[in-house]
Amino acid sequence: MSRHEIAALICKTLALILFAVAAVLSITAASLLGFVLLASPFSHLPHGQDLIVFLVAAIPVLTMVGVGAIYWLKSKSLASLMVSADPRPVAFQIFTVQDAMTVTFSAVGLVFFLAGVRDVVRAVFILRLYSAGHSDSGYGFLMSLAVIQLTLAAWLILGSRGIVGAIHWCQTAGVSQPENESKDLDA
Repeated sequence: MSRHEIAALICKTLALILFAVAAVLSITAASLLGFVLLASPFSHLPHGQDLIVFLVAAIPVLTMVGVGAIYWLKSKSLASLMVSADPRPVAFQIFTVQDAMTVTFSAVGLVFFLAGVRDVVRAVFILRLYSAGHSDSGYGFLMSLAVIQLTLAAWLILGSRGIVGAIHWCQTAGVSQPENESKDLDA
């Protein structure tokens, strides 16, 4: 593959990731719409402002879908801006399974981080709009879930090499390896 083809593939991969996260966020936005419709008779907000709350929650979904569409449709032109137009195939370095797992755990951690930040903002938003100063156990539950998500995200992002090392150790425990292969894994 040439540099241009690799960059275009990366743009399309980013678009797919954005579409997946937007799909997850759209479920959250739909549940928020249900919450707004059910809670509007009991809301302390002026009439019609509940719908504005939902529309504000839909902005991240629409933004991710829009950016994903740009990445997908303009991947070739973006790739030409990212890399040189050298048509020679790229000499790949060795990319091991452990490297792929490290990148995957970090990417999953990033998704959890985004969801955790969103849930913290949502919990604070719900507390400010609907509680009117009352102590609400639902707020505490939402905030504790967000903190758990952020903790898991930090562990996956910052500890991905350690997680992969532990998985590799568990897979190879008690299994003897040839001498030259064990040196390659330690390097």
